[in-house]
Amino acid sequence: MSESKLATPMDLLRAVSPVGAKTYMEHKAAIVGTAMRLAIVVATLLFLPLVGLTALPRVAGSSTTLTLEQAAAIALERHPLLTAAAHLSQAAENRLDAVRSAYYPQLLFNTSFTRWDWTPPNKRILLGNSLNDLYAEFAVQQLLYNGGRTSLQSDLARNLLDAEHVNSQRLRQNLVFSVARAYLLLLKAERIVDIQDLTLSALREHIATAELLYRSGSVSQLDVLKAQTQLALANEELLKSRNSVIVRRQELFGAMGLDTTYDFATVDVTEALWQRERFRSFGEDSLLSVLTAHPDLQRARLEVRGREKEAALARAAYYPSVQLRGSYNWEDSSLPPDNNHWGVAVGLSLPLSQGGVTRATIAEARSRAGAAQATEDAVRQRLQVALRTTLTTLDDTRGRIRGAEEVVRLAQESAKVASLSYRTGHVSNLDVLDAEMVLNTARINHVQVLTDFALAVAELQFTLGSTEAPFTSHQVEP
Repeated sequence: MSESKLATPMDLLRAVSPVGAKTYMEHKAAIVGTAMRLAIVVATLLFLPLVGLTALPRVAGSSTTLTLEQAAAIALERHPLLTAAAHLSQAAENRLDAVRSAYYPQLLFNTSFTRWDWTPPNKRILLGNSLNDLYAEFAVQQLLYNGGRTSLQSDLARNLLDAEHVNSQRLRQNLVFSVARAYLLLLKAERIVDIQDLTLSALREHIATAELLYRSGSVSQLDVLKAQTQLALANEELLKSRNSVIVRRQELFGAMGLDTTYDFATVDVTEALWQRERFRSFGEDSLLSVLTAHPDLQRARLEVRGREKEAALARAAYYPSVQLRGSYNWEDSSLPPDNNHWGVAVGLSLPLSQGGVTRATIAEARSRAGAAQATEDAVRQRLQVALRTTLTTLDDTRGRIRGAEEVVRLAQESAKVASLSYRTGHVSNLDVLDAEMVLNTARINHVQVLTDFALAVAELQFTLGSTEAPFTSHQVEP
């Protein structure tokens, strides 16, 4: 037995009149179209104030231009971390001066007043029967020998100063790479905004074509509505892209060490860099030899040298120390003192037994020196792996850029053919919209791989330990 089914308004209209059914469908489509257009208008009204409040205006015509090398120079001049590094280097220099002071004579002045309850026998010649004892001494003492401890301590202080200089160089290298990365990501974000603008222009042109065809009865209103919906989505993507530009600008200011912001125009060097570097090859062996001057390796070698000096300093505890001392003093029961004399003395200090602490300290220093040597080997291996990885990334992005260029060319041709064919009725509205979205994606992917290539070039220079800007605008002029 078949189940009974309630009749819909469309069933009733079809039963009464096919013309009535068609009128009903047109009326329904008109209602849906009006509702969608109203939604688009409301969304636009909601988003436009946000764009006006948050988006930085493009400054293509502005007189303020910030190149990558200028941004790196600002970071190297004004970043607070470099100020901190300079203070640490100055502290290390002061430490070295303090250690070296042991080489020079020490001038001393001592004075005292003592009240005895009875006059000691050895003081009666100077004090008589007085219980007051006034004493003053001017002395000079000089270290003659201490087993090389002062020299080793001076070497350790010099090693610390060299380490601070290397740390400063490493910091400069990090800052330059951070600025380069932030600048390249800003360029990428700005180019994506340009791509979204191109997509919006193409969609507006397509909507105008669809509306003309709809008025002529060649297409349905659904084509117009779908195109308008795609336009609204593209507007939303444009808003996201503009906000991304704002974020990237703030990141660049942070990498430069600035707490203020200002408007500026960028100089895009990614395309010209690709044209310059597309056929360039890098010799791995020659680049590996450059790694010997990398700050990380220098720091590791300084660590090894410092641990070896610590072991030598621990062994120096076995040796005696010899001092020469000369003094001139006054002693009496009243002022001015009448009794004075001078003396010269040589002092010897020889450690006989310290309970094995020297032997244990030497063993500890040797172990730390071995660990530092192993760390140096690990750093060298890490840098070699990073270099090979960067070279592989460069080769990979070269192939991806060539492929992305071909995809963009084909997508542009496809979008052009789809637009012309739609006007003659050979393709559908969805074919045109799909072609535009494919072109939009292809352009964004092309920008992404160009940025990846530029970042790989910057990372190669960073891996080699350079503190220079990875590439400058005049170096990549076509």
